[in-house]
Amino acid sequence: MSESPIYPPSVSPHVISYENLVRTGCIASLLTTVAYRQLIKKHARLLAHKPAMWGGRNPTASGVEKLTTACITEWTRAVEAMLKQWTSPPGSSK
Repeated sequence: MSESPIYPPSVSPHVISYENLVRTGCIASLLTTVAYRQLIKKHARLLAHKPAMWGGRNPTASGVEKLTTACITEWTRAVEAMLKQWTSPPGSSK
């Protein structure tokens, strides 16, 4: 059984570059998946609960909620800003 490649079939594994990822829509597709599967919220909650985010201390419920909200806000803004770089949604015909 062969593993499926981590790159799109139309791109040679030896020519992976930011430009090729943009051209093939991989980045836009990944960002759309992150947004629609609510991965930002899930990851923000997991991260906010980690003691490492709090200098090794156990976080308070209030602190977790504040950090979760801040992460969601910033990461959502970043994903939306990056998605604005595409003139049509990933997967749509141009």
